[in-house]
Amino acid sequence: MSAEDNHILEQIQLISDQLMSAYEYQSVSFYYPYCYEIQSGSGGLIRFYGAEHFRDPENYQFEAICSMIRLGLPELVLVEHHQELHRSASEATSSNFLSEVALLQPAEAVSHSESRLAVCLAAEVGAQVECPEPTYEEQWRFLYARGYSIQQIAAYYLTRAAAMAPFWAGLMTLPQVMEYRIGQLRATWPWEKEFLSPAFVNSFLSEHYGFDIFSASPELLSRLVLPVKPETDIDFCMLNAVGASVMNFIDSKIVLRIGELSKQYANILVIFGATHMVRQEKALRSLLRANATALPEHGIVGP
Repeated sequence: MSAEDNHILEQIQLISDQLMSAYEYQSVSFYYPYCYEIQSGSGGLIRFYGAEHFRDPENYQFEAICSMIRLGLPELVLVEHHQELHRSASEATSSNFLSEVALLQPAEAVSHSESRLAVCLAAEVGAQVECPEPTYEEQWRFLYARGYSIQQIAAYYLTRAAAMAPFWAGLMTLPQVMEYRIGQLRATWPWEKEFLSPAFVNSFLSEHYGFDIFSASPELLSRLVLPVKPETDIDFCMLNAVGASVMNFIDSKIVLRIGELSKQYANILVIFGATHMVRQEKALRSLLRANATALPEHGIVGP
């Protein structure tokens, strides 16, 4: 491992120690959307919008996000789940994706996710856009270095995809969700492709838990992969441990990237799922050497 890699891992560990733990998060109550803003040490303003994920233009958060971008006119909008917009993506990949989204109306874009809506609106006002999450390849190389097996890593990502199927209802069926996610993962998966298949994850779950992705409820699948507080064997297993590790890695990398970008942009808007915003707040405040200013609470209680 290079000296640069060691330095990055040291930074990640420092940030990870300041994140709200996955177990602490389980006992926290907050309101959706979870919003705050931070004045960075360099004088810029960073606003954070922690969304309750949605795909309906009638959702109570739709107009709020539209206003934050159209009226707030951020220079940079940060979103999740769009690795086409990661800084390591080729210029052609990012440009083609942005061109396609720019052709959509906001009500069309949100049918995919609030992240797609934010990208659409960013294009409308001429803002830059980026996905600060680590790439899938970075994620599973981190997990593998932490001692998780290839089978455990593959099973985690595919089980989590299956657990998210209800979110895509009306757009994709469960088999289509699986194929969509497998297509995303295959591009940088460094090991045998046979592990990226419904057949593999069904065999893995059947062997270890006695059910598969088609017979288990989404709630049960979520319990397998979310880093919840251990209560029974089914509530804390190897896949929960994978989830806790990768969540810390993802949130730490996001915090570090926001710190870098705060030195380049004076007006940044971050739109992520509320879980990230809640868990990252203390670390962000510390990194940016500023206090978070809470915005008025509204919406529904979570998590």
